Amino acid sequence: MWRFRLLHPVDTLRDLAAKRLPVGLRMRLLQLLRGSTTCPARGTAPEPAPAARDAAGMETVRARPTILCLPLIEWGLRRQRPQHLLEGLASRGWKVLYADLDLQPGARDAVLSSPLAPGVRALRLPSRRARNLREDLPGREDLEVMVEALRRLQETERLHELVVLCHAPAWAPLAIALKRTLGWKLVYDRMDLHSGFAGATEETARLERRLMEACDLVVATSTLLEQEPSRKGIPTVRIPNGCQWDLWSQAGPPGEIAGLPRPVIGYFGAISGWFDAQLVLELALARPTWSFVLAGSTWGADTSRLQQLPNVHLLGERPYKELPGLAAAFDVGIIPFRRTPLTEATDPVKLYEMLALGLDVVATPLPELEPHALEGLLATAEGPDAFLGAIENHLARATPEETVLRRKELARSASWDHRVDALESALEGLWPLVSIGVVTHNRKELTALCLESVLRSTEYPNFEIIVVDNGSTDGTLQWLQERSGEFPGLRVIASETNEGFAAGCNRAFAEARGEILCFLNNDTVVTRGWLSAMVRTLESSPTIGMVGPSTNGVANAARVEPGYTGLEDLDSWASDFVWAHRDESFAIPMLALYCAAIRREVWMQVGPLDEGYATGMFEDDDFSRRLRKAGFELRCLRGSWVHHWQQASFGALPSEEYLRIYEANRRRYLSGGRGTAGDPEGDRDTGTPPPRGGATAREEHGAPAVPG
Repeated sequence: MWRFRLLHPVDTLRDLAAKRLPVGLRMRLLQLLRGSTTCPARGTAPEPAPAARDAAGMETVRARPTILCLPLIEWGLRRQRPQHLLEGLASRGWKVLYADLDLQPGARDAVLSSPLAPGVRALRLPSRRARNLREDLPGREDLEVMVEALRRLQETERLHELVVLCHAPAWAPLAIALKRTLGWKLVYDRMDLHSGFAGATEETARLERRLMEACDLVVATSTLLEQEPSRKGIPTVRIPNGCQWDLWSQAGPPGEIAGLPRPVIGYFGAISGWFDAQLVLELALARPTWSFVLAGSTWGADTSRLQQLPNVHLLGERPYKELPGLAAAFDVGIIPFRRTPLTEATDPVKLYEMLALGLDVVATPLPELEPHALEGLLATAEGPDAFLGAIENHLARATPEETVLRRKELARSASWDHRVDALESALEGLWPLVSIGVVTHNRKELTALCLESVLRSTEYPNFEIIVVDNGSTDGTLQWLQERSGEFPGLRVIASETNEGFAAGCNRAFAEARGEILCFLNNDTVVTRGWLSAMVRTLESSPTIGMVGPSTNGVANAARVEPGYTGLEDLDSWASDFVWAHRDESFAIPMLALYCAAIRREVWMQVGPLDEGYATGMFEDDDFSRRLRKAGFELRCLRGSWVHHWQQASFGALPSEEYLRIYEANRRRYLSGGRGTAGDPEGDRDTGTPPPRGGATAREEHGAPAVPG
């Protein structure tokens, strides 16, 4: 890494200056380096009226993490598991970067090119010299260049959450370096037993072991591939292969094989070292009146004798969309694999595709196929005589309709959509679950803005939202119930009366399932990276009890003068701000609970909010004090920004009522809250403002956690 910094002094100067200059100069420098000709306006920004936003027009596109795929094959070579799974994830909002196997010699940046598919972009990585990852492993200097290039790409693209999805052991050094250096999650999709391929070496097996040991998760396609890492305590999940059900359930025209003599015995897929060409040769010689159709690339296989037989038709590679029509014209489908360590660990994709058509299938008895054979969905056979017998049994009798329906049902349940469901769930589980508690009392339009921003701006993938509605009378509860399906893990708890902010939060967190609990007022608008930064900081040290973002709407040190004049400028300004201060945080004596995150075990140790603070005000001061007295540190993050409207509910209270609540809660706070001796002189940095219209000694302190 230092070698790279010495060779690229401009980048080094930028990074060092950004860490040492004051906030204002830092932001200006960052914009100048990016070519910006304007600087965000300073001064307190006037806010647009939130009621002007139509809640019914809320956007529902959910932010998701970014996946860097380090692949085994080029994207356009053949449509297989990687394309199906990655396109499925991309359709759900995951950004996918698909690395090229050819590295760029002499380059220093990672280059994104045109989309390979919707949501999937090709990525070319730099190296010291020309390399192709199929044949040539990267050296140490190459790794330094690639890691630094990807770090810059992460900053340029403003990517807060990333997963490396590795398909091949050759990428292990880079994948491991990205996890250790940049903190990216690492997943190995173990599609095959790579040491079983022709040409595999002991180095291949060693790299695969290193990769699995470093992984956050191993995804395995077969039982055999699943068992090996799981026995060593490596987190493993089995996600078998599948089929594109909408394509394979409706076959097209048979094409060039329509006029072949019957019966037609067919296979499609790669014809390589694992394909038993000798078996097919003997079948074709034994039954010269049958037509044998083989569709697929023959790279790596000796098919010279097959080509000499008039009843064997080698069609070569065919477009994926043509295969269902081709296969539907088969009388019997075959999967004639040699039995090797490689095939013993294989879950053949073509089985699900053949069954989607309801085909009779005869296959080599592989471990992943035997359970389906026992259910009567296919036949397994070993050797020419057994294969011929099984094929003739199928030809001699009509297949019961009930069996055809069961085959199709298995294929439908194995659709790639279902496999994407399983993979997405496994990926989300790499992050601890966060329970976001929101308390509402009227102000439906603010709640809509808040929840929309959570959906649109939270790349952190594993969270649930628990909304406690404190007796709203403006249709908030009905709106939440109607829109609940648009939000991940949303649960709505209805209270007939306004029980106050503290009681609402306690009720939400009593229902929470998360390892981390997050307070979030409904008068907030979150921005990209808000939750990622808080979780990252909490995980950095067990002594940190609670963390909170920077904001425009608080009166203590968490406040930063914003450089935006309305919500239309918020995301752009906040993106620059949080990246300029991505890893910065500082100790603070009090965090206002308009937004803050805490680990569940800390919450259980310190106890819930004191519900004796009527409606709201001072309960967050009290909670911060209790955390400090329990020995925990509170930290404010500059790398997390949340816009806060501030006092959205208290602003609707008559002045006399506000003053009454303020004074009653203030006396409770000064007396020590939950029965402990107060320490007012030691708790001057509080979150509750003075009574409106009058300045007091607390006028420099923070904003309240409002009840709605």
